[in-house]
Amino acid sequence: MLRVHGRPGRSDGCDPAAALAARPPRAWFAVLIAALVAQSAAALGLPYALSVTAVRLLAGRAAGWPALSVAALLLLAVIAQVVGEASSAVCTARSTAGARRGLLGAVLSLGVPGTARYATGDLISRLVGNCADAGQAPAAVAEAAVAFATSLLAVAALWRLDPWLGGAFLSGILPVLLLVRLFVRRTGDLFMQYQGAQSLIAARLTDALAGIRTIRASGTVEREVERVLAPLPELSGTGRRIWAAQGSVVWRMSLLAPAVEIAVLSIAGLRIAAGRLPAGDLLAAAGYTTLALGFLGQMDALGQLARARAGARRAGEVCAQAAGAGSVGA
Repeated sequence: MLRVHGRPGRSDGCDPAAALAARPPRAWFAVLIAALVAQSAAALGLPYALSVTAVRLLAGRAAGWPALSVAALLLLAVIAQVVGEASSAVCTARSTAGARRGLLGAVLSLGVPGTARYATGDLISRLVGNCADAGQAPAAVAEAAVAFATSLLAVAALWRLDPWLGGAFLSGILPVLLLVRLFVRRTGDLFMQYQGAQSLIAARLTDALAGIRTIRASGTVEREVERVLAPLPELSGTGRRIWAAQGSVVWRMSLLAPAVEIAVLSIAGLRIAAGRLPAGDLLAAAGYTTLALGFLGQMDALGQLARARAGARRAGEVCAQAAGAGSVGA
């Protein structure tokens, strides 16, 4: 039994990392990983199957098993996508519930004196909004990790197809990787500021609603409206900076990605013209280049991870205080 601020309490849910220790159910998370891996395997196998099918057809032979493989891979990709979306939703919901239980346990263990530094609206914002953001982290991490692994395997497939193709892709992708790193670093702090401004507005609104009779009687409604909405310019400015950061990265990537793809396909065409590659391999080169650039489609996931990290930090502040108070009162 722990004593927090002189009152009996428990340390349940007081882990400072409670927002991310909102772990998804292992079974559903395993299903999600399996679905993502199956979807990745189908995507990686499809360019090769299409290439073999094209080579056979150009040679005047029957498509045979490669055509059946294309159909099977497409079916596998559809099934894996459906299962992945369903399991991702379950993992996110369970993770969010776990984060909220952890934060609520920390609030209850602190008691009224321990939570005096937090306004009611602030705690509600952390419990409702920030924990929901943090709960998206496990599924987002899994999706981003599998997408990144798929891109690496696609680059390896390009290199195996022809080292010139792999080299062309790698030479053009380095600036893109630098942009992604810059984006993640910028948006993490911006999301933290944005959520803080949201929480401040919620806290002031909750206080105003609690004293609404006094406000009406004293005729200070307009003053309270101004007080509640005072952080709105900061919220708007931070939101604009987030969109500006996303926009600056997206437009650069929208130029770099097609340039990389054109470079790889141009070299593939030259290699085919020189007789160094079969004509059907152009399909494989196009498919693997698209897959290798697939991690660029994870920009939303990266933004989601930055938002989840900020939410976890805000929820973890309360949990860290509860853990510290529990260790003092033990």
